[in-house]
Amino acid sequence: MLTSNTSKPKTRRPRWLTSLLPRAYSSLYSRLLLVMALAVGGSFFLATSIWLASMHSEKESDALLSVEDLAISMAQTVLYFEGLPKTYQHIILDQQRNLGGSRFFLSVNEERIEYETIEDNPLKTRLISAYETAFRDRVGVRVRAIDVNFAYPDKLRVFNKDVLFSELPSRWVQNNLVLNPPAPLLVAQMQMSNGDWLYLASLMLPDPYVVEGIPPFTHEQLVFTLILSFILMLSSWFIVRWMTAPLRQLSEAASLLGRDIHQVPVPEKGTFEVRETARAFNLMQRRILALLVSATYCFRPFPTT
Repeated sequence: MLTSNTSKPKTRRPRWLTSLLPRAYSSLYSRLLLVMALAVGGSFFLATSIWLASMHSEKESDALLSVEDLAISMAQTVLYFEGLPKTYQHIILDQQRNLGGSRFFLSVNEERIEYETIEDNPLKTRLISAYETAFRDRVGVRVRAIDVNFAYPDKLRVFNKDVLFSELPSRWVQNNLVLNPPAPLLVAQMQMSNGDWLYLASLMLPDPYVVEGIPPFTHEQLVFTLILSFILMLSSWFIVRWMTAPLRQLSEAASLLGRDIHQVPVPEKGTFEVRETARAFNLMQRRILALLVSATYCFRPFPTT
Protein backbone atom coordinates (compact mmCIF):
# COMPACT_ATOMS: atom_id res chain seq x y z
CA MET A 1 0.00 0.00 0.00
CA LEU A 2 1.45 3.29 -1.04
CA THR A 3 1.50 6.17 1.37
CA SER A 4 1.60 9.75 0.24
CA ASN A 5 4.52 11.82 1.40
CA THR A 6 3.05 14.90 3.05
CA SER A 7 6.31 16.19 4.53
CA LYS A 8 7.17 19.75 3.58
CA PRO A 9 10.18 20.24 1.34
CA LYS A 10 13.28 21.51 3.11
CA THR A 11 14.02 25.16 2.60
CA ARG A 12 17.31 25.75 0.87
CA ARG A 13 19.56 28.67 1.61
CA PRO A 14 20.35 31.06 -1.20
CA ARG A 15 23.52 30.19 -3.08
CA TRP A 16 25.18 33.50 -2.23
CA LEU A 17 24.46 32.95 1.48
CA THR A 18 25.83 29.40 1.37
CA SER A 19 29.04 30.61 -0.24
CA LEU A 20 29.38 33.48 2.21
CA LEU A 21 28.78 31.59 5.46
CA PRO A 22 31.90 29.39 5.36
CA ARG A 23 34.14 32.39 4.83
CA ALA A 24 32.44 34.46 7.49
CA TYR A 25 32.06 31.91 10.27
CA SER A 26 34.33 28.92 9.67
CA SER A 27 37.75 30.61 9.70
CA LEU A 28 39.67 31.04 12.94
CA TYR A 29 40.38 34.67 12.05
CA SER A 30 36.70 35.62 11.78
CA ARG A 31 35.74 33.73 14.94
CA LEU A 32 38.55 35.26 17.00
CA LEU A 33 37.68 38.69 15.65
CA LEU A 34 34.02 38.18 16.53
CA VAL A 35 34.86 36.99 20.06
CA MET A 36 37.29 39.89 20.58
CA ALA A 37 34.74 42.40 19.29
CA LEU A 38 32.02 41.02 21.58
CA ALA A 39 34.35 40.92 24.58
CA VAL A 40 35.76 44.41 24.03
CA GLY A 41 32.36 45.87 23.16
CA GLY A 42 30.63 44.25 26.13
CA SER A 43 33.36 45.26 28.58
CA PHE A 44 33.45 48.79 27.23
CA PHE A 45 29.65 49.09 27.36
CA LEU A 46 29.60 47.85 30.96
CA ALA A 47 32.42 50.17 32.02
CA THR A 48 30.81 53.14 30.26
CA SER A 49 27.43 52.41 31.88
CA ILE A 50 29.01 52.28 35.35
CA TRP A 51 30.95 55.48 34.65
CA LEU A 52 27.86 57.35 33.41
CA ALA A 53 25.76 56.10 36.33
CA SER A 54 28.43 57.34 38.74
CA MET A 55 28.56 60.74 37.02
CA HIS A 56 24.76 61.07 37.07
CA SER A 57 24.64 60.12 40.75
CA GLU A 58 27.33 62.68 41.55
CA LYS A 59 25.51 65.40 39.62
CA GLU A 60 22.24 64.63 41.41
CA SER A 61 23.97 64.71 44.82
CA ASP A 62 25.58 68.07 44.00
CA ALA A 63 22.24 69.44 42.81
CA LEU A 64 20.48 68.34 46.01
CA LEU A 65 23.18 69.93 48.17
CA SER A 66 22.98 73.13 46.12
CA VAL A 67 19.20 73.41 46.42
CA GLU A 68 19.36 72.76 50.17
CA ASP A 69 21.95 75.53 50.60
CA LEU A 70 19.75 77.82 48.52
CA ALA A 71 16.73 76.97 50.69
CA ILE A 72 18.66 77.79 53.89
CA SER A 73 19.87 81.10 52.44
CA MET A 74 16.37 82.05 51.29
CA ALA A 75 14.93 81.04 54.66
CA GLN A 76 17.25 83.51 56.37
CA THR A 77 16.09 86.22 53.96
CA VAL A 78 12.45 85.40 54.70
CA LEU A 79 13.02 85.55 58.46
CA TYR A 80 14.75 88.90 58.04
CA PHE A 81 11.83 90.36 56.08
CA GLU A 82 9.35 88.86 58.55
CA GLY A 83 10.94 90.94 61.27
CA LEU A 84 10.70 94.20 59.33
CA PRO A 85 7.68 96.51 59.46
CA LYS A 86 5.74 96.51 56.23
CA THR A 87 6.67 100.13 55.50
CA TYR A 88 10.38 99.30 55.66
CA GLN A 89 10.21 96.24 53.44
CA HIS A 90 9.88 98.20 50.20
CA ILE A 91 12.68 100.57 51.25
CA ILE A 92 15.04 97.64 51.78
CA LEU A 93 14.00 96.13 48.45
CA ASP A 94 14.68 99.40 46.60
CA GLN A 95 18.12 99.64 48.20
CA GLN A 96 19.01 96.10 47.20
CA ARG A 97 17.81 96.57 43.63
CA ASN A 98 19.70 99.81 43.13
CA LEU A 99 22.86 99.00 45.09
CA GLY A 100 23.07 95.23 44.59
CA GLY A 101 24.44 92.94 47.26
CA SER A 102 21.96 90.07 46.98
CA ARG A 103 22.19 86.85 45.00
CA PHE A 104 18.38 86.77 44.74
CA PHE A 105 15.79 88.80 42.97
CA LEU A 106 13.29 89.86 45.64
CA SER A 107 9.89 91.46 45.57
CA VAL A 108 6.85 91.66 47.82
CA ASN A 109 3.49 91.08 46.14
CA GLU A 110 -0.07 91.11 47.35
CA GLU A 111 -0.82 87.77 45.68
CA ARG A 112 0.97 84.76 44.28
CA ILE A 113 2.26 85.24 40.73
CA GLU A 114 1.42 82.66 38.08
CA TYR A 115 4.11 81.82 35.49
CA GLU A 116 5.07 79.12 33.00
CA THR A 117 7.29 76.47 34.56
CA ILE A 118 9.77 74.13 32.88
CA GLU A 119 8.74 70.59 32.00
CA ASP A 120 8.48 68.13 34.86
CA ASN A 121 11.12 65.45 35.31
CA PRO A 122 12.12 63.16 38.22
CA LEU A 123 15.11 65.29 39.21
CA LYS A 124 13.04 68.47 39.29
CA THR A 125 10.53 66.79 41.63
CA ARG A 126 13.32 65.66 43.97
CA LEU A 127 14.88 69.13 44.02
CA ILE A 128 11.59 70.81 44.89
CA SER A 129 10.95 68.29 47.67
CA ALA A 130 14.48 68.77 49.07
CA TYR A 131 14.04 72.56 48.97
CA GLU A 132 10.72 72.49 50.80
CA THR A 133 12.10 70.14 53.48
CA ALA A 134 15.20 72.26 54.11
CA PHE A 135 13.15 75.47 54.09
CA ARG A 136 10.55 74.16 56.56
CA ASP A 137 13.30 72.97 58.88
CA ARG A 138 14.50 76.58 59.12
CA VAL A 139 11.30 78.60 59.27
CA GLY A 140 8.81 76.10 60.69
CA VAL A 141 5.22 77.32 60.53
CA ARG A 142 6.07 81.02 60.47
CA VAL A 143 5.37 80.97 56.73
CA ARG A 144 1.78 80.18 55.84
CA ALA A 145 2.32 78.75 52.38
CA ILE A 146 5.20 78.10 50.04
CA ASP A 147 5.27 77.60 46.29
CA VAL A 148 8.50 76.43 44.62
CA ASN A 149 9.20 75.74 40.96
CA PHE A 150 11.61 76.41 38.10
CA ALA A 151 11.15 78.71 35.11
CA TYR A 152 13.15 80.28 32.31
CA PRO A 153 13.77 84.06 32.51
CA ASP A 154 11.77 84.74 29.33
CA LYS A 155 8.77 82.81 30.74
CA LEU A 156 8.91 84.07 34.31
CA ARG A 157 6.40 86.69 35.49
CA VAL A 158 7.20 89.21 38.23
CA PHE A 159 5.16 91.86 40.08
CA ASN A 160 2.12 91.02 37.95
CA LYS A 161 1.17 88.94 34.96
CA ASP A 162 2.29 91.62 32.48
CA VAL A 163 5.98 91.94 33.46
CA LEU A 164 8.58 89.36 32.43
CA PHE A 165 11.76 88.72 34.35
CA SER A 166 13.82 89.25 31.19
CA GLU A 167 12.29 92.75 30.80
CA LEU A 168 13.52 94.04 34.16
CA PRO A 169 16.22 96.75 34.26
CA SER A 170 19.74 95.35 34.22
CA ARG A 171 20.57 96.98 37.57
CA TRP A 172 17.71 95.08 39.20
CA VAL A 173 18.71 91.72 37.79
CA GLN A 174 22.19 90.64 38.71
CA ASN A 175 24.37 89.56 35.79
CA ASN A 176 24.71 86.09 37.31
CA LEU A 177 20.94 85.50 37.10
CA VAL A 178 20.63 85.63 33.31
CA LEU A 179 22.95 83.35 31.37
CA ASN A 180 23.40 82.55 27.70
CA PRO A 181 21.75 80.20 26.89
CA PRO A 182 19.09 80.98 29.49
CA ALA A 183 19.23 78.73 32.54
CA PRO A 184 16.20 77.84 34.68
CA LEU A 185 15.68 79.97 37.78
CA LEU A 186 14.47 78.57 41.06
CA VAL A 187 11.41 80.61 42.04
CA ALA A 188 10.07 80.50 45.58
CA GLN A 189 6.98 82.40 46.77
CA MET A 190 6.21 82.45 50.49
CA GLN A 191 3.12 83.88 52.14
CA MET A 192 4.18 85.86 55.19
CA SER A 193 2.16 86.36 58.34
CA ASN A 194 0.77 89.70 57.11
CA GLY A 195 -0.68 88.00 54.00
CA ASP A 196 1.83 89.35 51.48
CA TRP A 197 3.87 87.05 49.25
CA LEU A 198 7.65 87.28 49.29
CA TYR A 199 8.97 86.47 45.82
CA LEU A 200 12.54 85.15 45.44
CA ALA A 201 14.31 83.97 42.27
CA SER A 202 17.85 82.69 41.91
CA LEU A 203 20.06 80.38 39.90
CA MET A 204 20.94 77.03 41.39
CA LEU A 205 24.74 77.11 41.18
CA PRO A 206 27.21 75.68 40.24
CA ASP A 207 25.23 73.91 37.48
CA PRO A 208 21.91 75.66 36.90
CA TYR A 209 21.15 73.55 33.82
CA VAL A 210 21.04 70.27 35.75
CA VAL A 211 17.37 70.78 36.63
CA GLU A 212 16.50 70.37 32.94
CA GLY A 213 17.44 66.71 33.33
CA ILE A 214 20.68 64.79 33.05
CA PRO A 215 21.01 63.41 29.50
CA PRO A 216 22.37 59.87 29.15
CA PHE A 217 25.10 61.18 26.83
CA THR A 218 26.44 64.66 26.31
CA HIS A 219 27.98 65.59 22.97
CA GLU A 220 31.50 65.43 24.41
CA GLN A 221 30.89 62.05 26.05
CA LEU A 222 29.42 60.64 22.84
CA VAL A 223 32.41 61.78 20.76
CA PHE A 224 34.85 60.41 23.36
CA THR A 225 33.00 57.07 23.48
CA LEU A 226 32.95 56.70 19.69
CA ILE A 227 36.66 57.53 19.34
CA LEU A 228 37.64 55.14 22.12
CA SER A 229 35.42 52.39 20.67
CA PHE A 230 37.05 52.84 17.26
CA ILE A 231 40.54 52.63 18.79
CA LEU A 232 39.66 49.48 20.73
CA MET A 233 38.10 47.76 17.72
CA LEU A 234 41.04 48.71 15.49
CA SER A 235 43.49 47.39 18.09
CA SER A 236 41.50 44.15 18.33
CA TRP A 237 41.62 43.76 14.56
CA PHE A 238 45.41 44.21 14.48
CA ILE A 239 45.92 41.78 17.37
CA VAL A 240 43.76 39.07 15.82
CA ARG A 241 45.36 39.56 12.42
CA TRP A 242 48.85 39.35 13.95
CA MET A 243 48.01 36.21 15.93
CA THR A 244 46.38 34.35 13.05
CA ALA A 245 48.84 35.32 10.30
CA PRO A 246 51.18 32.31 10.93
CA LEU A 247 48.19 29.96 10.98
CA ARG A 248 46.94 31.43 7.72
CA GLN A 249 50.35 30.87 6.13
CA LEU A 250 50.36 27.30 7.44
CA SER A 251 46.88 26.70 6.04
CA GLU A 252 47.87 28.05 2.62
CA ALA A 253 51.03 25.94 2.62
CA ALA A 254 49.04 22.81 3.44
CA SER A 255 46.64 23.56 0.59
CA LEU A 256 49.51 24.06 -1.88
CA LEU A 257 51.31 20.96 -0.67
CA GLY A 258 48.52 18.78 -1.97
CA ARG A 259 49.08 20.20 -5.46
CA ASP A 260 52.87 20.34 -5.55
CA ILE A 261 55.27 18.87 -3.01
CA HIS A 262 58.07 21.23 -4.00
CA GLN A 263 57.10 24.23 -1.85
CA VAL A 264 59.05 26.75 0.17
CA PRO A 265 59.24 25.71 3.85
CA VAL A 266 56.76 27.43 6.16
CA PRO A 267 58.36 30.15 8.35
CA GLU A 268 58.61 28.85 11.90
CA LYS A 269 57.35 31.92 13.75
CA GLY A 270 54.48 32.93 15.96
CA THR A 271 53.41 31.36 19.23
CA PHE A 272 54.97 28.19 20.62
CA GLU A 273 52.16 25.99 19.33
CA VAL A 274 52.31 27.53 15.86
CA ARG A 275 56.10 27.17 15.69
CA GLU A 276 55.88 23.50 16.69
CA THR A 277 53.18 22.90 14.09
CA ALA A 278 55.19 24.64 11.37
CA ARG A 279 58.30 22.65 12.35
CA ALA A 280 56.35 19.37 12.16
CA PHE A 281 54.85 20.42 8.82
CA ASN A 282 58.27 21.19 7.36
CA LEU A 283 59.62 17.89 8.70
CA MET A 284 56.72 16.04 7.09
CA GLN A 285 57.39 17.82 3.80
CA ARG A 286 61.09 16.85 3.90
CA ARG A 287 60.25 13.23 4.66
CA ILE A 288 57.75 13.06 1.83
CA LEU A 289 60.35 14.52 -0.50
CA ALA A 290 62.89 11.96 0.74
CA LEU A 291 60.42 9.15 0.16
CA LEU A 292 59.67 10.40 -3.32
CA VAL A 293 63.35 10.61 -4.16
CA SER A 294 63.91 7.11 -2.75
CA ALA A 295 60.95 5.77 -4.70
CA THR A 296 62.27 7.40 -7.85
CA TYR A 297 65.57 5.57 -7.47
CA CYS A 298 63.90 2.28 -6.53
CA PHE A 299 61.55 2.20 -9.49
CA ARG A 300 63.95 3.66 -12.00
CA PRO A 301 64.19 1.34 -15.07
CA PHE A 302 67.47 -0.54 -15.40
CA PRO A 303 69.44 0.00 -18.61
CA THR A 304 69.30 -2.90 -21.08
CA THR A 305 72.50 -4.44 -22.40
